[in-house]
Amino acid sequence: MNWFVLIAVAIAGLILLWMPIMLVATLFSGWWELSHQFPKRRPGVGAKRGLGSVAFSPVFQYKRCVNFAIDDDFLHLSLPPLLGIFHGPISIPWSMIQFPVGAKRVAGMTLLDVRGRRFLVSRAMAQRELEVREHIATQDESGAAPVERLARTPVSQPNQRTL
Repeated sequence: MNWFVLIAVAIAGLILLWMPIMLVATLFSGWWELSHQFPKRRPGVGAKRGLGSVAFSPVFQYKRCVNFAIDDDFLHLSLPPLLGIFHGPISIPWSMIQFPVGAKRVAGMTLLDVRGRRFLVSRAMAQRELEVREHIATQDESGAAPVERLARTPVSQPNQRTL
């Protein structure tokens, strides 16, 4: 058999297998719903960017392949083109994200609740917002005037090993 034909059949087979798998992952993980509720927005200037993980369930986990950007208003999530087929980019406003108190801890991950949908993200994706909320809560408890948002300075590139 000709090597060219063999390679073409292998590539076609992978495409025909890969596309249905990605479609099922998109629909059943919750990514599809979130991408339609929270369409892509352009990250703000000075947004912290990195690569991390998102876990919608034990079955649907995107490990170390989710591009993220964090700015003052949104958590932006996307997947690389080949992996992200059928996965539209997501920009979730921080105002829509809750951090459930007393949730079971998972190493290196933070639990988010967005309109009742719970999922885990790499700690690096949520750390800055958690610090902002803690600062605001501390200011409120001390009797100081409420703070709208903590002044943020541009953040350098994140450590690629942090998840």
